Amino acid sequence: MKYGEDFRVGDVLTVACPFTPVRVERGVTWGQVSVRWPWWRIDTDSDFLHWNGVVALGVHMGGHVSPEVEPELFRTDPPPEHLKAGDVCRVGVPPTVIHVTAVDHHDPPLETGWLPRPRLTVAVLPRGLSYREFPDESHLNGTGSHHSTGRRGSRSPLSC
Repeated sequence: MKYGEDFRVGDVLTVACPFTPVRVERGVTWGQVSVRWPWWRIDTDSDFLHWNGVVALGVHMGGHVSPEVEPELFRTDPPPEHLKAGDVCRVGVPPTVIHVTAVDHHDPPLETGWLPRPRLTVAVLPRGLSYREFPDESHLNGTGSHHSTGRRGSRSPLSC
């Protein structure tokens, strides 16, 4: 990841995040598995957004993309179809090539419901995916998956 520089649309980067133990809050439901997120803290000072500490990760259910390409950067170990509420699994990002599709700066930092509040958001698509493969209402509808980064480095799903 770039830490001292800005990201630019068109950048091609490799991201990774070490697999970290987490608790499963909800097994696969509606194409998502929900886990207690270890990289953010609940922002108790947020006036508008209240996050509960849980992140729902998309689960590849077949369909628009080839099986070797996953739209979700994060993976679970074991795979999500083997998980149920209360289980402990590991969540991380294997080395993945991504394309930056949008970059937004936030001053003051963006209020998200979690800490740290991001000063920069970066939209990405993993290599091999095209936004044209996803419906308009999808989070991958042309701007990619939005991930937040802080100035000291990424504090988000983009990297850990």
